[in-house]
Amino acid sequence: MKILNKYTIVLIAFIICQLPAAEAQTGNFSLYDYTPFLTNPGMIGRTEQTHFTLNTRIQPLNVGENLTSTLISGYFPIRFENQHKLVIAASFKTEQAASLFDINGGLIGLSYAVALSQRSELSFGAQGGYFLREIGGSFVTDNQITGGIMDPAAAPFDPVLGQQTTYPTISSGIFYRLKDGYGKADKAFVGVSFFNMMEPNRSFVEGEAEDNLPISIKAIAGYKVYSNASIAVSPIVRWINQADINAFDYGANIDYTISQRQNSFKKMILGLRYNSNSVGILTLAYEQERVIVGAGYDLPMADTGFNEAQNGIFELAVTFKLKRKNNEEETTITKKEEEEKIEFEPREVSEEYKDTPPSYKSKSKLTWREKWLLSKTAKFNLDSDVLTGDTKDFIDNIIAILKDKPAYDLRLVGHTCNLGEREYNGDLGMERAESVRDYMVSQGISADRLETISKGETEPLVKNINKKNRQKNRRVEFEVISED
Repeated sequence: MKILNKYTIVLIAFIICQLPAAEAQTGNFSLYDYTPFLTNPGMIGRTEQTHFTLNTRIQPLNVGENLTSTLISGYFPIRFENQHKLVIAASFKTEQAASLFDINGGLIGLSYAVALSQRSELSFGAQGGYFLREIGGSFVTDNQITGGIMDPAAAPFDPVLGQQTTYPTISSGIFYRLKDGYGKADKAFVGVSFFNMMEPNRSFVEGEAEDNLPISIKAIAGYKVYSNASIAVSPIVRWINQADINAFDYGANIDYTISQRQNSFKKMILGLRYNSNSVGILTLAYEQERVIVGAGYDLPMADTGFNEAQNGIFELAVTFKLKRKNNEEETTITKKEEEEKIEFEPREVSEEYKDTPPSYKSKSKLTWREKWLLSKTAKFNLDSDVLTGDTKDFIDNIIAILKDKPAYDLRLVGHTCNLGEREYNGDLGMERAESVRDYMVSQGISADRLETISKGETEPLVKNINKKNRQKNRRVEFEVISED
């Protein structure tokens, strides 16, 4: 229980009046890649696998209290055959300033991502929430103190203490992203969102002037301007408008990729930004295939008025991703089998398939010849995604397998040598995979049975030490990914 004098009550009243500004500030987490509910509902559509995230932000206030904001969120993607996806998400949010006030509520979000191409998508998102806002009531005001003794019969001086109100919120957003050649990160993105579209009334006392939560418009954009084998630099800008107040974030993320391999993906992300409210922002995140940990620190660089007494704002984000289902069919061939068929030529298999009556073709497991063919690669010339005549002849054998085995689908994995920049090679690897896919589709294979990804220069067959080795690394591999 705390004792309040009239000056403290005035200060609390001031804080209450500033709640829209405080909520606007805490609602804009610095680690906004991991807070789509508060950044842009359309960003929910970026979700590639089911995961859960905990976010917390601790902001000191002038009155010796901490404003603590916490979110616990879950994201559940549902993919469709046309590569579109629906993401269902839910979040519980709380804002507390110890005994001053509490805001608690939940949000439900939906985002539909439309695949514009293999590497780009447009997401439309909407979310709704319901919140309870309450002012602390465990205070003793100075009118309850007489001669240094508390009079329990006396009512608190300020009638606002202990009051609560509820209100709904509705927000929406649109978000476009272009993925890099590896499909692990965004090469470019842009989005705009509208929060508190209903402008809900949060007034505590019925009949008094309305306390509407104003509409907030947020826009965010970024573009990867540089990348090499391990480093990437992406400038980012964010604009927020609320209650005729504008704020801008300017800065960049610097990515350091430790490993690009599918089962051992690791990356560090350093963020350096400046907010137009005279705040410097430092973020650091570590990402791997199933766990993400991020931390942020906002440091005032000048007199920021309402928060002039704060030493800085700390933020934490932790994400845990559920393990993906692995539908890959094992295609490993033993050394003995490889030795037995080393002289076997793909063209002979092609002729065999042409001459074999359909009734005699296998409809179940892959034969050793089919596995061997699928273990081979489609070759490409330097800096090219064009299929040569020999490469098409080889792919015809893969097409024959798919026609004979309709239960199987393929992942086409594009690779390059190490000549050129890492980002360019990631794109070239994807272009090679797409070139193989387009040819297979033109020969009667359904596009729904073919998935394309790029590994760029990150997984060479042999060391890139000479011309002959680099030629071997310019390839597209075939991976079996499903069987009915």
